[in-house]
Amino acid sequence: MTQAEKWYSSDELRDVGKLLHMIQDSFSHAHTVREVTSVKRGDILNFQSYNAQDSSLHGLADTVDGDWRCIPGANRALKASRNILELKHQNKQWSEAKKYLEENVFKVANSVLTDIAG
Repeated sequence: MTQAEKWYSSDELRDVGKLLHMIQDSFSHAHTVREVTSVKRGDILNFQSYNAQDSSLHGLADTVDGDWRCIPGANRALKASRNILELKHQNKQWSEAKKYLEENVFKVANSVLTDIAG
């Protein structure tokens, strides 16, 4: 979370964009494996290793014909991005943003997977 704090605390739009990218990637199948419930993709089970993936297949998780909101995790990524931008706009302290991220974005499941995706 050290890098996220640096980006959140910055006044540079590029840094805020980096934080949003990290948040959004965390909901992508190309970057994480999350618990699947009947309602949503939940807590993180595993972070994917780009080095262990087939680079030609990496982008497929973010590809869809038609509406981008049909990509699994896209709506949660959008909601999380909006919420962080709202906290930033309201000049909320990092501690509040960190709490939101830990509880809603980067929450790791109680039982995690140890296999690295390929």
